Amino acid sequence: RQVRGTWRDLYMVRNEPACDADISQANWYNCTHPDARFVSSFFVSRVVGDERHHIVNGSYIFRKPDGSINEEVVTSRARLMLLLTSAFGIALPDETAYIDRFLQPPSEQPPEQPPEQPP
Repeated sequence: RQVRGTWRDLYMVRNEPACDADISQANWYNCTHPDARFVSSFFVSRVVGDERHHIVNGSYIFRKPDGSINEEVVTSRARLMLLLTSAFGIALPDETAYIDRFLQPPSEQPPEQPPEQPP
């Protein structure tokens, strides 16, 4: 994330041992619970130099070094697979199941709002 114009780390990892029971429980929750992020959402993130790429469900977000943001609604499996390969370096087999279940079909996208008219 960016704080006062400077990129900062999002997470801090402490160099402390963890109990096996804690790791097992956390792993089980993250992989099986219906409310867990790894089960209920699709997300991938990659930092390349000063650029940041994210896909969260059906939104591809590209943050440039100058702070500008490009966002795209991903509506097709083909586009998702292309982004995974080109922006994230992830090459999945074509037969990968359910990869597109979080995409928003074009017919369900919210309509674009007309620009506001000055009074």
